Amino acid sequence: MKKSKALVTLVSGSAYQDTWRKFCLPGWKAYADRYGYDIVALTKHIDGSAVGMGRPVHWQKLLIAEHPLVRDYPHVVWLDSDIAINPHTAPCIVEEAERGAGGIGVVVDFYPDAALAQAVIRRQGMFQQTLNQGGRTWKGVYRDLGFNTDLDRGFNAGVMVIRPSVHASVLRQVYDTYQQTPISWFENGPLSYHLMHFHDVTELPSAFNVNFPHALYAYYPFLMMREFANETLMRLAVNVIADNAYFLHFLGGGLARQMMQFVEVNERWRNGLPVALP
Repeated sequence: MKKSKALVTLVSGSAYQDTWRKFCLPGWKAYADRYGYDIVALTKHIDGSAVGMGRPVHWQKLLIAEHPLVRDYPHVVWLDSDIAINPHTAPCIVEEAERGAGGIGVVVDFYPDAALAQAVIRRQGMFQQTLNQGGRTWKGVYRDLGFNTDLDRGFNAGVMVIRPSVHASVLRQVYDTYQQTPISWFENGPLSYHLMHFHDVTELPSAFNVNFPHALYAYYPFLMMREFANETLMRLAVNVIADNAYFLHFLGGGLARQMMQFVEVNERWRNGLPVALP
């Protein structure tokens, strides 16, 4: 029987599908079983036109509320396919979103702490990484898009809680109206600006969209050093970060996607890593 809630993603290409099924789907299934969600995994672009195919696939999430397999659900949770769920500790995200005023549910600002954000930027620079796109601010992103605004907050749209009957037209307006720039962070800049400037968003706890690369550079930057870059330490670090999160987002590809393989969705994760005491 069809449920009232769905976890929805778009997994395009066999390599991404294999990675999602192997490393993410087990946690999604456990979470879905616990809280009563269906899982809908789309494999093709929703907009197959020249416009849709000419944009990065990230923009397709703005059309999910119109998809025949999705639009009839009262509650939909969009998840990027590079997100691992901690099914043992994560609460029901729809219930969390329903505490708000009806806006689309998102995690605003990965790291609002300025000192920590600067440390991440500095360490990424040391290792010649660009996962934060050069440390640009949201205000800088909006100005580059041509928006005259003092708004300096935004969100990553890898996790969104929507009600298709209410939010489909809002998401469609962003898809039809806005364009991507080299520093717009794909759809994240236009969508953040539109929702936070013209609408309300429901702010979810930050644990629902933990930025894995940022957490890695914040707390485990030594793993980028050759003498510490071994599988045992990486596996421990990944699962400590995962145990601190509800939804862990391995965004950015590259190293982050490689480290997704170390996530363990089992009793060891739920109970925390074992500590050897004397």
